[in-house]
Amino acid sequence: FNALGDLEKYNKEGIKLLGGKFYCVISDGSYDMNRFNELITTFIEETKLSFAYETALDQKLKAENLTDYVIAGGANEAHKLQKEVNFSDTILKNGEFFRICGHRNGMKWSTINAHGWFSYQVKIKEDAQNTIEVLLGSATDSVDVKITVGENERIVKEKADGKIAITIPYKAAKGENSVRIRFDKISGNTPCVYTIKVK
Repeated sequence: FNALGDLEKYNKEGIKLLGGKFYCVISDGSYDMNRFNELITTFIEETKLSFAYETALDQKLKAENLTDYVIAGGANEAHKLQKEVNFSDTILKNGEFFRICGHRNGMKWSTINAHGWFSYQVKIKEDAQNTIEVLLGSATDSVDVKITVGENERIVKEKADGKIAITIPYKAAKGENSVRIRFDKISGNTPCVYTIKVK
């Protein structure tokens, strides 16, 4: 928020000094797929709004007393995120965050591109049976994704009527306290990953 405050201050100074000649924009559609070249003031408002959404969801998930969780697409997703460069976008739409395998434009027009992936390292209970729950959606009419947990692969191909929850059991070995979960785009349909819960 300090950085946003500084940005807001500099933006106001520019407007004060140059008036209508000062037109400071940011070319980024991360918060809304259909908006590019928006004013800095719009960017600041949307960033504050996204922070409020993420804070509320973070508090809700903390209350569930999970082993670990990821808000995919959120500012604090971290979890040693790995991805193919330029092929894993984050989006906030209708108050919900998600990350997609594949570029943002592909959500609308790509019917053949099966390229793009991302992964997270999540905590698990050592030497125990863990349950990993992934909340998925799709930009089209079908959720098509390969989910790899450790060395175990699972192909999901399901019709998307809103969001679907996929449950994956994972038995952790002795001394194993984390596992990598990877999501691969496997068709022209663009999978959307909302949250990952480890129970």
